[in-house]
Amino acid sequence: MTSFIGIEGGGSTTRVFIQRDDQEPEYFEFPISLKVRNGDFAASAEKLRRIVGAHGNAPNIRNSQFAIRNLALGLSGMSREEDQELLRAAIVALPEFADARIHIESDATLTLKSVLAEGEEGILLIAGTGSVIFYQPSGGAARRIGGWGPLLSDEGSGYRIGLRALRHYVNALDGVYPRDALCEAMDTRIGVTEIPITPRSLTQRAESDPAFVASFARDALEAAMNDPDPPSRKHIQDLVYEELIDLTTMIFPLTIPGVMSGSKPYNLYLAGGVARQPITTRLLEQAYEDDDYFTLHLVDDRAPAFKGLEIARGMSEP
Repeated sequence: MTSFIGIEGGGSTTRVFIQRDDQEPEYFEFPISLKVRNGDFAASAEKLRRIVGAHGNAPNIRNSQFAIRNLALGLSGMSREEDQELLRAAIVALPEFADARIHIESDATLTLKSVLAEGEEGILLIAGTGSVIFYQPSGGAARRIGGWGPLLSDEGSGYRIGLRALRHYVNALDGVYPRDALCEAMDTRIGVTEIPITPRSLTQRAESDPAFVASFARDALEAAMNDPDPPSRKHIQDLVYEELIDLTTMIFPLTIPGVMSGSKPYNLYLAGGVARQPITTRLLEQAYEDDDYFTLHLVDDRAPAFKGLEIARGMSEP
C-alpha cells in the first residue's frame, strides 16, 4: 500500500493529510512546528519522521504495511530554493523517505495555491504566527507585501500581538498596570505551578521560542472581546488594534487604481488564526466599507495541507 502526504507547517502548528492509495484522506493536526531553526535541517526532518511515523502504524514506515510515495510540504521559512534543497536532502537521508518524491515550498505560497488558481485575480492576507499579503492581478503573477519576519515585518501577526501581550504582562508584574483578565489567562498558559516566573526564565523562553510568544495572541484577542472590566478591556483592545491597524493598512496600496486589473469588489481571502478573528474582519469591513473594495472569504485551516496532498498525488502522474 502506497501513501501520499500533504503537509502545511506554520510557525506553531503542523497540519497533515495522508491518503493511502485511493482511500479517503485522513487529517491530523499537531501543536508543533517543522520550521528549520538555526540551520538545523536534520532536526526538522526528524520531527517530520516522528509525525508521519506516528500515523503510519510503525516507527519505520519503509518497512511497514505502506510506503511513502510522494510528499508535498509547505513550511514556514522555506521560500528559498537553497533551503528547500537542504531540507529535501535531510529528509531523503532518512530511510523512511529514501524512495519518496518530495516537493517543498513555503507555507504562504502553498496557501496561495489553495485559494487562487494561476492567473486568477485575488488577494490573500495571512496572519498566523507571522503575516504576509499576496495579490495576484488577473492573468498576472502573484506579488508579495510583507513577510520579512518579526524584526522587520509581520504586522498584526500572532507573534507581534503576543509580544505586546507579554510586555503588558511584565508591566503588570512590575506594578505599572493592575493585574487583569489577560494576566490571569497568561498565568495559566505560562504554567506558574511548573515554571516559576522570573525575569530570566521568561526572557529566555520568549527569546528562544517564537511559538511561545505567539501563543499569547489568543489570550489578548479573547480578553479584548470579553474582559469584564471596561477600562481593562479598552486598554487590551487598543493593544490589539494597534497591530491589526498596521496589518490592514498594508492592503491600502492595492486600492490604488491600476494595481488590480479587474473590477471591484476584489476577493480578499483571510488565512491564519489572527486573520480570521471577528475583530480582524470587523476592522477590514470598517476600513474599506465606503468604497466596497473587498469581498471577504475565510480560508479553512486545512485547505493548504489538502492542496499539498493534491500536489503529492499529481507528482505521480506522467
